[in-house]
Amino acid sequence: MATFLAGMKLTPARLNLMADRPVTRLILGADQSHPTSGSGFPVVFGGTSVEVYDTHDFHSTTVNPSRVTPSVPGTYLCQGTVWWASNATGERRAIIARNGTLMAPSERIANLTATPMSVSVQRLIECNGTTDFVELFGWQTSGGALNMLGTGSETSTITCVFEVSLYRSLIN
Repeated sequence: MATFLAGMKLTPARLNLMADRPVTRLILGADQSHPTSGSGFPVVFGGTSVEVYDTHDFHSTTVNPSRVTPSVPGTYLCQGTVWWASNATGERRAIIARNGTLMAPSERIANLTATPMSVSVQRLIECNGTTDFVELFGWQTSGGALNMLGTGSETSTITCVFEVSLYRSLIN
């Protein structure tokens, strides 16, 4: 539902955004190695990954495929889930980044078991509609490389997912 502030006018641009709100939903197509323990690494939604929705062409599977670059200025709800391969050592995190900078808060799991595990995160981020981009990062401390899991299927429950949707437009 749209929210109007005092002095705002109902314009054609605002009506179009209400009818066709930008949303991008990405599914990781195949397992991706997170090569370094103790650091953040972006989930790359390229190649075999699936763009379930990309209503306003915010994402490319070939050019900077870890990035979602909104072309509409506004506040975006960014939600991501990182699935990790079985490993009972260390901790796992999911983090949203803007322009390559990891943003707090992150979500983490520290009490691990030797089964695949997921970590989810969500955050509101303001984007300028031209150069700002957001990414989903995985972070782990297993002591070595560890796979982030991808199946390329929206019906699978064990796959990395990233969704970015317009929460509030900054168009006047």
